[in-house]
Amino acid sequence: MAHTETLKPAASHGSYRRILSATSVLGGAAAMNMLISMVRAKIVAQYLGKDGLGEMGIYMSVSGLVVTVASFGLSLSGVREMAAALGAGDVAAFTAARRTLCTLSWLLGLVGAAVMAFGAYFISLRTTGTAEHTSAIAWLSLVVLLALLGNYWSALTQVAGQMTRVGKIQVAGALGGAATSVACFILWRRDGIVPALVLGAAVQALASFYWSTGLGLPTAAGHTRFSLDAARRLLTLGGLNVAVGVQTSIVAVLLRRLVVDFKGLAGVGIFQAAQGLSSLYANYILGAMSTDFLPRLAGAMHDRPQANRMINDQTVIALHLGLPGVVGTIVFAPWVVPLFYSSEFRETVPVLQVMAAAIFGRLLCWPLGMALVSANARMKWFGGEVICSVTQVLVTWLLLPRIGVMSAAVAMVVMNVVCSALYYIWVRRLTGLRWSKGVYSGLGVGTASIGAVLALTLLPAVPAFAAGIVVLLAVSWFCLREIVSSAGVTSSGVIKRLVLWRAALLRHLRPANPEPDARHS
Repeated sequence: MAHTETLKPAASHGSYRRILSATSVLGGAAAMNMLISMVRAKIVAQYLGKDGLGEMGIYMSVSGLVVTVASFGLSLSGVREMAAALGAGDVAAFTAARRTLCTLSWLLGLVGAAVMAFGAYFISLRTTGTAEHTSAIAWLSLVVLLALLGNYWSALTQVAGQMTRVGKIQVAGALGGAATSVACFILWRRDGIVPALVLGAAVQALASFYWSTGLGLPTAAGHTRFSLDAARRLLTLGGLNVAVGVQTSIVAVLLRRLVVDFKGLAGVGIFQAAQGLSSLYANYILGAMSTDFLPRLAGAMHDRPQANRMINDQTVIALHLGLPGVVGTIVFAPWVVPLFYSSEFRETVPVLQVMAAAIFGRLLCWPLGMALVSANARMKWFGGEVICSVTQVLVTWLLLPRIGVMSAAVAMVVMNVVCSALYYIWVRRLTGLRWSKGVYSGLGVGTASIGAVLALTLLPAVPAFAAGIVVLLAVSWFCLREIVSSAGVTSSGVIKRLVLWRAALLRHLRPANPEPDARHS
């Protein structure tokens, strides 16, 4: 029977502060990774050239596919299983889940590596048309094992709630991987591609192992054996996660095929450019949400009122953090598209603006999807993903002959509306969730402001941009005020913190043995 208790306001601002802290740490790590990747790509292009870059791309796609299949979604299911056991105070179940996840990571990593090594000849033929890359692909099988072990250690850090360590793992792995790659390319040019990829995976795994030590996670004596029940739960949810990834890839192919049939490759280029830019900002928020929110929520699912407060808090922060980015993307789209691409992509601008609006719906439904996973409502989550994907493809197919590539953007809006409504109904039945006033406030202001800036695009460029800036400033002020109020931050508190920082800085800058003041000598 569903729990229908009306939610009470949170007793403190700690939940909001935790969400903001995790988002800032993990978002900063993601930004740093993106910067490192850009620098690395520039260096790789210089030392390898087009052919070497293409060869490296093939190796990365092959090893990435094998890692995805071999891992069988254990990163998601392992975090959920261990966090739920810790939240319930069941140390024995946590220890069993941890041991089982470790065993499965080693087992699937070794099996995946063996399959890739022994199938290297066939993989080389299918991907490059020749067998000359067989040896290289066989060596890349080491990447599979290293990746799965790194995922296991990183999952432990997530479950422990150490988001600062998770951020360090991400940055250290990217920085160390980039450094080893550049060294290999300088020393061996194209012959250094395989050593660079293997060493990069090793650095990432070592970083995960290093920061997963000393977490203080509990261990129950006598429960260190492999658990078949835990393995079944891990593989079931993990398998569904892989299935969701596969169907997402299939949908991506179908959408591009539909666009090609109606608008050719140029239409696909417009769609690809708009999709990449629209989700650039939101991915920081959603990435942090997946890393921090899932283990916390899974650990709280035994207490439904608490879980519902966490869902509401996460949704409020996601909407208010994401709304300025969505509105800003719509307002600056005519300048952003030529900056990232070229003036030939003018048709991308209106498509990008509507896709940005769809991202706001994605911020709304994402916490609900995490709630279904945390509640172990596996089939509802998977079924919802399938329904939403079918909706997206169907709407695109129906509207393509009428509005062209814009149909893909409209389909994203419709899909996120359907997803939010469907997930909300299911989560409410499971936990008795009722959206808080903060969620409705963010949803109302977001819908109104997004509708306003989209309507402004019908005006001439200059007045539309000027009015859009006014809306963006107003929305940013509103969201900042709501976030500060939710987190319990006051202007006096900010000033006090700045004064303390200034005093600490002056202490560091002051000479160790200052000269005596002549006036007092």
